[in-house]
Amino acid sequence: MRRIIDQHGEKTVSKHFSVVVAIGFAAAGFPVLAGAQAPSTGEPEGTVQVTIAEGTNVAVALSPDESTLALDLLGRIWVMPAAGGAATALTDPVGDARQPAWSPDGSRIAFQAYWDGNYHIWSVGADGTSLRQHTRGRFDHREPHWSPDGARLAFSSDRGGSYDIWVTGMDEGDPERLTDWPGDEYGPAFSPDGREVAFAADGDRSGIWLTGSAGLPASTGGSQPRRVTEGDGGQLNAPSWSADGTTLSFNSIGEGRSRLHAVAVSGGEPRTLTGEEEDVFPFRASWTADGDLFHTGDGVVRWCRSDGSGRRDVAFSATVTLDRTDYQRRPRDLRAPGPFPVRGIVSPAVSPDGTRVAFSALGDLWLHTIGGDAERLTDDPWVEADPAWSPDGGRLAFASDRDGSIDLYVRDLGTGSTRRVTEGVAATAPTWSPDGSRIAFVGSADGTAVQVVDLATGVVETLRAGLNGAGRPSWSPDGTSVLVSALSPYSGRFREGVNRALVVPARPLRTADAATLTGADARPAPPAGSRPATANGPSRAAGGASRPAGAPAPRPRPPPPRGRPGPPGPDRPGRREARRARPGRQRPPAPPPAATATPTTSPPGRAGTPRPGRPRRPSRRATPPPRRPRRPQPPSRPPTATSTCPCTGRSAAAPTTAPRGRRTAARWPTSPTACSGRSP
Repeated sequence: MRRIIDQHGEKTVSKHFSVVVAIGFAAAGFPVLAGAQAPSTGEPEGTVQVTIAEGTNVAVALSPDESTLALDLLGRIWVMPAAGGAATALTDPVGDARQPAWSPDGSRIAFQAYWDGNYHIWSVGADGTSLRQHTRGRFDHREPHWSPDGARLAFSSDRGGSYDIWVTGMDEGDPERLTDWPGDEYGPAFSPDGREVAFAADGDRSGIWLTGSAGLPASTGGSQPRRVTEGDGGQLNAPSWSADGTTLSFNSIGEGRSRLHAVAVSGGEPRTLTGEEEDVFPFRASWTADGDLFHTGDGVVRWCRSDGSGRRDVAFSATVTLDRTDYQRRPRDLRAPGPFPVRGIVSPAVSPDGTRVAFSALGDLWLHTIGGDAERLTDDPWVEADPAWSPDGGRLAFASDRDGSIDLYVRDLGTGSTRRVTEGVAATAPTWSPDGSRIAFVGSADGTAVQVVDLATGVVETLRAGLNGAGRPSWSPDGTSVLVSALSPYSGRFREGVNRALVVPARPLRTADAATLTGADARPAPPAGSRPATANGPSRAAGGASRPAGAPAPRPRPPPPRGRPGPPGPDRPGRREARRARPGRQRPPAPPPAATATPTTSPPGRAGTPRPGRPRRPSRRATPPPRRPRRPQPPSRPPTATSTCPCTGRSAAAPTTAPRGRRTAARWPTSPTACSGRSP
């Protein structure tokens, strides 16, 4: 099909599959050049030199004799005078070489590089010769640091599952693991005497830590790791030792800022070395023998004293050569009235009988009959995408933002009617179940989630939440499972990982389940364009469900009536019960609980007052008691509270007592492993 729009708004249609649109920018007032651009003859073929004096995320290392700086820039290792000047590249531009570290004798520079498809530890001579690889395998190895004797290299690696600290010798034998915590440990640095390794950790153990190096006990606290400073909600990185071994510098990222700090090895309050507006790069700083520091931030190399004063930039320049190939530049005449072919045909979906193709183009839905015409199904300012056919070929599900958020809609191709089936869940990539009763989609519960909407009830159920980069779901032939691909990262530090297939059970949602989940009889979703009075958010947890779109919110529970505390006992009503039992205020008897009701734990309330979800015990007296001084009278049996164990599914009645007549609900242990099927 061909669609043409001229400056007067007239439309014509012809029988072709391609969709073409011409846009009159001149009529809309866009500034454009007059006339068509002449084809360019292209730039002359050859090389171009570019000199740079700033960089992003640059790391720097000072040589042992303090005469030379090594830095990573544009994925290469460079060396330059410590006083500033022109930098010389030691590695090629394709290795993504980063984080240099000098050997103690100044003859070699270790770094991480990506030459073989994983980050590994390499070293190169200070003159750019004798390239050598120190680690191998399918895992990443990063952030190398030399031991003072030059015989070992410490680094971080995810070869054990999460990032840990490892040490390897120059003989390239099996590395030795120094840390093995559930979180990530990274950024190791040998102490000047070689007996300790400082490193950063995240998660519950966030902070800067010390541990013994390769089995040697730490000189300040035995062989167990010791935390020097805590993260306090921020991310700590790149510890570095002062020359005398008494101070550690490190980077912190938090509250939208990146800073350089220093702290005594013995502990204490860290002090900030950088300015309020300085953006410090999160890499290891280099200490001089006099206690000064080189670090990077704001795109440049900086020097400062140990107290942060005297800060100055160290100028550098690096020249790279680019090969430029001659090419023909294509003219772009935005004033031409003729039609332009649309290149963005998105998400084509073939009908079950193979005769039609639905797709999205220009933000609308189209339906092409193979060998025939193409029909535009929507023509509005909103975006429609991801069409999906129902198994019978009579309906199309798609995603659209026509009601303010991206949700799913179903269009009946027979009647042309459209109705909204989800609300507020950022739904995309719909897929019909084999029986056509449910639609699986990618939603927004707890990040990215695989969710299912039941078309009969409108209830949305979350099958799996917290996914990373979930793809379009696919149903098993029997409709009992949903298959989806998601990124499985190697660790929590970086995005590296692989896509894995995830099979999630998807049981049919029965009417009874829907009523239980919503607290009321579920109703179908409202038609497209309608705006219900209440918003329906995504499910809070995997396996949960939300109200059907358009269903009213459940009525809030009334608070317990105020009254005197204290149980009145089984044979004598309290004053409130007596007053309500007087003539003219007779209360109808409460209905008995349903026989099939699931035992639940009622919230604590005042004894002698009705509780939501539990009927009142009828009073045995119809007239108020005579007025006489009340005296405490124990109940004939202790009050009980009912609870259901999440592990075994059994219910238990636990006798409880509480001061001032309050009842306390029985509690199961929060951890399933702590229950063991016993009553609390």
